[in-house]
Amino acid sequence: MSPIGAQEQRVLKKGDVMSQADGIAGGSGVFEVLVVDGDDVAREGLISAASGEKDLDVCGSVRDGVEARGFLAHREVDAAVVEMSIDGGHGLEFVEKLRETRPGIKVVVVSACEDLGYVRRAFRVGASGYVSSRGGAVNVIRGIRAVVSGKAHVSDEIVERIIEAKTS
Repeated sequence: MSPIGAQEQRVLKKGDVMSQADGIAGGSGVFEVLVVDGDDVAREGLISAASGEKDLDVCGSVRDGVEARGFLAHREVDAAVVEMSIDGGHGLEFVEKLRETRPGIKVVVVSACEDLGYVRRAFRVGASGYVSSRGGAVNVIRGIRAVVSGKAHVSDEIVERIIEAKTS
């Protein structure tokens, strides 16, 4: 797999990133996921980590909201992983617009920010999950699985922050 260039939008076909296998999703057995992250290394890392997952297919990988909207104009996905700092730090605005136009898409927000105000805002604008980037790709994958199965999800790092806030 070649790295994604700074200006390149990449549309992956089934089999490019992972082999076809039985999963738990309806229909094809595989949940299709779009990754929206301006950091090429982080985006490729998540794609690489997901490549071994039989029930997930990263069918698209884009750098920002404009590319994501272009991708979604031609393709349906089950979930989107959105890094909060896209579009000049306006990732939550993108999430809100995405959920208004595509209410069926489950969104997992990934961020280095663990401030509970941002976490609450992410859920208010339509995110189904919020994952601290400190937890790595495995936690993002856990979040994707939770939200596509209809559950809300916050990573362990965020749960720790909630407990600290309640006990201090």
